[in-house]
Amino acid sequence: MKKLTVSLFAVALLFSGVPLTTHAATEPTCSLYTITPNKSALRGEDGTVSVVPGNWLIIAWGSNNASSATADGKVVPVNGSTFFVPTQSANYSYTFSNGSVSTTCAVMVQVGSTAVATPTNDTEGTVSVRSTSSRPTLSGTIEDTKSVRVEVTKEGSSKKVFSKKNVRVRDDEWRTRVSKKLADGTYTVNVYGGSNKKDLVATDTFTIGDEPEAATNAESLSVSLLPLLMGGTARAGQSVPVSYLKVVNTGKENATLTGIRLSQRGTASTDAIAQLTIKDDKDGSQGSSAQMPFKNGSALVPTNSIFAPGQMKLFTIRALLGSNANSNIGRTLMLDVAGTEGGAKGNFPIRGTSFTISY
Repeated sequence: MKKLTVSLFAVALLFSGVPLTTHAATEPTCSLYTITPNKSALRGEDGTVSVVPGNWLIIAWGSNNASSATADGKVVPVNGSTFFVPTQSANYSYTFSNGSVSTTCAVMVQVGSTAVATPTNDTEGTVSVRSTSSRPTLSGTIEDTKSVRVEVTKEGSSKKVFSKKNVRVRDDEWRTRVSKKLADGTYTVNVYGGSNKKDLVATDTFTIGDEPEAATNAESLSVSLLPLLMGGTARAGQSVPVSYLKVVNTGKENATLTGIRLSQRGTASTDAIAQLTIKDDKDGSQGSSAQMPFKNGSALVPTNSIFAPGQMKLFTIRALLGSNANSNIGRTLMLDVAGTEGGAKGNFPIRGTSFTISY
């Protein structure tokens, strides 16, 4: 009789819709990071990102606890980035899933005048550089506007080297000469219109003097971590991202990054790693190490990436696990950036992502 009572109780639970046991999937996290030529994207209070027309944008994304990801409906890696030049304002949405549980986050990218403050009209204009002397003449066109504001900044800096608030517009044309002597280098000129002169209506770049030749030293390069990679498990034959780095040339001359050195901090043998690769998300330059790259706990990933003054690039370093990983099941892979070839600056060692080797 006791058995019968238990059985009837279980049946009652089943048909009442009450689950006997539940195993809820862990909700994945969502991280988005945006970068523009000015090193970081301008975010408004509503979470939008403004981009000057013609400038590039990097969107990097990552998640913890996610098994899959999509970007606007297309399958993408759980951790990754994209480099592009946006031509119009758009919303970019990323969804991370773990079984039946998903999380979505998005960023609104606004291009042109709609991205700067609050536009008061749809005015658009042009700008051109009449000469490349140390005191260049700037000119352009704009309609239905009495005056414009012109600002010039040097590449890699937000500090204004020239600014004129009220440049008169006659017959839809304006012109002004830079009164300050400019040093050699690359500059950006922004033109603002509208009733409050806060609407970006045109932008252009120009160079004073000759372009500097490439330098082989890396002392002006600064290396830092982008904390987007989440780690997880890895197995033999799989290539996993172990470090995501931002490198900026803070100097006044070109600089070359020739290689990045890694060290293993985890419990797995370095023999588990068959090869290391590196890729630059800006111009696609990439390199790969020798087979079985670790010697005495250290490995070099070569790259030959040239940086202009003020330029920034993102690098993804990946580790390919070989057949020796099968003898390291349950052990951890923690690859740190120990330094660079040439002496780039950074808070070394830069901690890498942690992976546990599995079947």
